[in-house]
Amino acid sequence: MKPIRLEMQGFGPFGGTEIIEFSQLSGVFLITGDTGAGKTTIFDGISFALFGETSGSSRQVDSVRSHYAEATEPTRVWLKFSQHGEEYEIERSPRYERPRKNGKGTTTELPKAAFTLPDGTVLTGKETVNRKVEELLGLNYKQFKQVAMIAQGEFLQLLLAGSEQRGAIFRKVFHTEDCQYLQTQLKTRVSEARAEVERNKTQILSVLQMVQPPCHDTVGTELEEAIAQKDPYRAKNLMQGIKGWIEADDQTRTDLEEQEKQLIHRLEQLRALQKQYAQLQQAEERLQAQRQKISQQQEALEQARKVLESAADKEEKIKEYNIVQAQLEEKIKSRARANELGRKLQEAQRKAASKQEQQALRHKQYEQWTELLQKDEARVQELSQVPLQLGELRAQSTQLEHQLVQMRRAQNLEELCKQLKNRWEKQQLVYLQVEQDLAEARTAHQTGEDLWFRAQAGILAQTLVEGQACPVCGSIHHPDKAKLEDHVPSEAERKLLRSKVEELQKRRGDESVLAAEYKSTYEAEMAHLQELDVSLTDMAETEKAASGAKRQIRQLELQQQELTRLQQRLPEHREKMVQCQSQEEQARQEAAQCQVEAAGLEGALRQEVERFGSEPVRMLQEQLRICQSERGQLEKALSDARHSHELLDRSLQQ
Repeated sequence: MKPIRLEMQGFGPFGGTEIIEFSQLSGVFLITGDTGAGKTTIFDGISFALFGETSGSSRQVDSVRSHYAEATEPTRVWLKFSQHGEEYEIERSPRYERPRKNGKGTTTELPKAAFTLPDGTVLTGKETVNRKVEELLGLNYKQFKQVAMIAQGEFLQLLLAGSEQRGAIFRKVFHTEDCQYLQTQLKTRVSEARAEVERNKTQILSVLQMVQPPCHDTVGTELEEAIAQKDPYRAKNLMQGIKGWIEADDQTRTDLEEQEKQLIHRLEQLRALQKQYAQLQQAEERLQAQRQKISQQQEALEQARKVLESAADKEEKIKEYNIVQAQLEEKIKSRARANELGRKLQEAQRKAASKQEQQALRHKQYEQWTELLQKDEARVQELSQVPLQLGELRAQSTQLEHQLVQMRRAQNLEELCKQLKNRWEKQQLVYLQVEQDLAEARTAHQTGEDLWFRAQAGILAQTLVEGQACPVCGSIHHPDKAKLEDHVPSEAERKLLRSKVEELQKRRGDESVLAAEYKSTYEAEMAHLQELDVSLTDMAETEKAASGAKRQIRQLELQQQELTRLQQRLPEHREKMVQCQSQEEQARQEAAQCQVEAAGLEGALRQEVERFGSEPVRMLQEQLRICQSERGQLEKALSDARHSHELLDRSLQQ
């Protein structure tokens, strides 16, 4: 990577815009200047443009904005560089606080990144740009610091880095990843081949252990020694002897299989004969059983014929029972009709009495609704002037409430102005104290930085050994080493001093903004108080008058609600009167109709009783049950006899 042009605006110690044309410099050049002049900032700018980080660990990205920059001036770094013969442009901005464009206070400017490629393509976003830069340079931010740009005080970290870390850096620089990959693959394949050989040896030994020698000859003895010594390669010379064992075993197996087939064939013939003999015995037993069964069936059939002849005589008796049953069923139906007529007669009489009661009740309700209507009409006349009185009183109450609101607002504003003035005065004292603390912190920070820079030479001199090259100048002789300063602040102490200055700077701005807000709010509220121009001396009398008006309004509102309810109820009362009068007439007509219906039912009931008698239904049902039971027994006996005779005759034929 070769830088061509660097632009820094509001960055580090540069309050304005600084431009460095590296293209005008040739060969080796030196960057010199006093402490704090901005030498390291040039390297910070290059590192920030490429990776979004500073070149050293002593500066944080969020603190690179210049304290000398104007409030409206942005903080950005633009770098143009070449790589592999092509030119690239990259621009970044860090996160920082800036004043709001509209209103008071500050807002946070978010970090930005843009990377322009040689073909004009623009990549944006911190992560996307970082990946493209690492891919182009072949180094990440940490490796770039150790190889291409070593910050102040961090050269010793590269010298003391482990071989593994340095190897990773050089592998990135010289692109030897393929060699490392080839070496790793070769080691992996050697390990896999060795493991495969061991698995094959184990399998061969397992197979040899399953071989059982038929006799202890020379081959069997050597096989046992090979297994005991776990040497599968000796089995190669014993394969001919083992094949002889296998051939002898195969011949023996063939002879035994032939004998087995002959024995199986003979056994099947014996089983077939045994099965035929068993079938013959079973047939003889079944024949004897059938002869005995035929004899028994003939005797049973004769008895069934006699039972059937005796059962046939009962058919006449069954017909008589049928006639009696029909008569009893007709009487039961008659009693059921008579009971239904009696029930309907009672229902008609009950309805007639109920309608007469309804007629009397409706007449009484008509008189009650008439009395209630007269009372409500008189009360409506009394409350007719309430809406007019309520409107006048509400207007008066609204005016009093408006006066009270203005008085209370003025009272609250007066108290608020006292509190705001007190806060403003206290905030001014806080701001002055923070200003004093910031001046002291800046002095302590600058003193610590000066001591630390003067002590770097002394720290490096402590590591020099006579006869070994200096990592800075290369000399092997060190006659006059630099001395180590006393009371040099550590990195943690420097960081603490720097963070304290930054914290107090931020706090000073916050306290200043807060004091200005208190002052502005106080002045605005005082202006509002003067605009009201309200006197608070008559406030008690106004509150008393407003309270009395509210009480009177509540009383009139209750009376108006009562008036509304009464006006809504008057049509309902009139409708109820008409409804009661109509219902009374309807109940009178329905009562007369029920009386006529009861007289007709009473005559029908008398005729039904005279026709079929008045025997109780329970007695008739009991007689019917006995008749049905006896008829059923006769029918069942006849049916059973016929069925039994048919079954025995069919069984005998079979």
